[in-house]
Amino acid sequence: MAKASSNAAASPAQGTHVHALMEHGGRIDSAQALYPHAPRPWLDLSTGINPCAWEPPVDLAVDLRNLPSPAALAMLEAVAARHFGADPARVVALPGTEIGLRQHQVRRPQGQAVDQYHPVRRIR
Repeated sequence: MAKASSNAAASPAQGTHVHALMEHGGRIDSAQALYPHAPRPWLDLSTGINPCAWEPPVDLAVDLRNLPSPAALAMLEAVAARHFGADPARVVALPGTEIGLRQHQVRRPQGQAVDQYHPVRRIR
């Protein structure tokens, strides 16, 4: 398994195995073992686990019951690309971050290091 590349910005996760970066949600015991000096208590904000989950407005209820059409997904991706200044061919709508992280790992050439994952941010 490849390790994070040495040219990544210094972070507590630098040097950890790529697999560790692919796990998302839950696993508080693993996170505590990896970061023993982090402040406590830990709060897992994973969907469905967060004890203070986000309550959507009532007028969004229809969006929570229906899967988006291909046209709606394409429009979402185009708007996101424009908003973040990204190449539309490199934007994809996903049902959650874990599937994106796993696909990112699968689609990289064997042995190629992952520099770092960044939260979505506007690129200027």
